[in-house]
Amino acid sequence: MATAPGVGVIGIGVFGRLHARVCAESDRLRLAAACSRREASVAPLAERYGVWTTTDYRELVARPDVDIVIVCSPDGLHCRHGVAALEAGKHVFVEKPMAVTVPECDRMIEAAERSDVRLTVGQILRFVPRYAAARERIAAGEIGRIIHMYARRNNTLAAARHTLGTTTPVFRLGSHDLDFMLWCAHCPVVSVYARQVNRLLKPEEGPDCVLSLLTFADGAIAALETSHALPEGSPSVMSALFEAVGTEGSLEIDGAWDGMEIVADGRLQMGSARPVRGRIVGPIVDEIADFARCVREGTPPAVTPEEAREVVRVVCAIHESARSDRPVELPV
Repeated sequence: MATAPGVGVIGIGVFGRLHARVCAESDRLRLAAACSRREASVAPLAERYGVWTTTDYRELVARPDVDIVIVCSPDGLHCRHGVAALEAGKHVFVEKPMAVTVPECDRMIEAAERSDVRLTVGQILRFVPRYAAARERIAAGEIGRIIHMYARRNNTLAAARHTLGTTTPVFRLGSHDLDFMLWCAHCPVVSVYARQVNRLLKPEEGPDCVLSLLTFADGAIAALETSHALPEGSPSVMSALFEAVGTEGSLEIDGAWDGMEIVADGRLQMGSARPVRGRIVGPIVDEIADFARCVREGTPPAVTPEEAREVVRVVCAIHESARSDRPVELPV
């Protein structure tokens, strides 16, 4: 591409606005278009960045000045919006989770292959320095073979309320840590047992909390804790931790943002994106820059569609186990 690739963003919520700003501030990308079902959501972007906006995603993916589409719509719309963009010949970056079912993931992968374009998913922990460094230490064998892992990612109800009914704690929060566990273990999950509880939320809003026990193909085990039920008086609106114990050592990561937490207008400001001297910096910038490089150089993305599909496969097994109160085996 002779000029900076044009980017269209579908879904202008918290992350959609962030991605739009990152692209507008980028030296290697050009924010070309934005789409939301509500005109009121995209109007500020048109005013601030002078970009074309629409309330119909089909109009956005048809534009010749859009080379890359970033999908930030609700989880259940990722497949519809992603496939439309892929079939239109656009490279696609989808916020996690990739989709909400394995068949939807397969549709997206097949569409990318047919159109010969790049597809990736925003598994942002791979771009958080302390997580990336920990994975390198594990891959180098510094703690030996993994025996067990534990991850916690819990939110206050207020922080999660805008997503209730459109996602679950495992999709919204656990997708991060599942991807990281799979990345570290370097082998698939073969068995899942999960339990869930509803005491604060209505069933149609999703579970308050899901606890999962995972078994990996090499025999390692892991526990995953995800919740939307932290009390409003908690010291932090996000409680996150990762631990890994191996045959020769262990490591622990404080996963709660980046050491600074800002709550303004009743909302937590994203720890993965901070403005410094007027520009967003952090992992969200790095993951988009990496995908731009992937598109420009024709190289594989840092997160392959198949890796993102595996996260969805495990999340779906967790929900199946929690509903049935039975272990679920996953074929390798």
